[in-house]
Amino acid sequence: LFASGISKIEIERAGGKVTVNIFTAKPGMVIGRQGAGVEALKAETAALVNKPVNLNIIEVRNPDATAQLVAEN
Repeated sequence: LFASGISKIEIERAGGKVTVNIFTAKPGMVIGRQGAGVEALKAETAALVNKPVNLNIIEVRNPDATAQLVAEN
């Protein structure tokens, strides 16, 4: 997912579930066709942590103002 411009990943653990927030400049590349990319990523993450995973893809509106994305470019 390097080409999708991921600037930050937040992981929140509460009770019996995990929430992962992915901040990306190109959310369409992460989501994939008809959400196939999200479902694959969610299944892979759930298998890794053995808990239900909620995956949120959040678009970075101005990638030129994010230090991580500027450094990668």
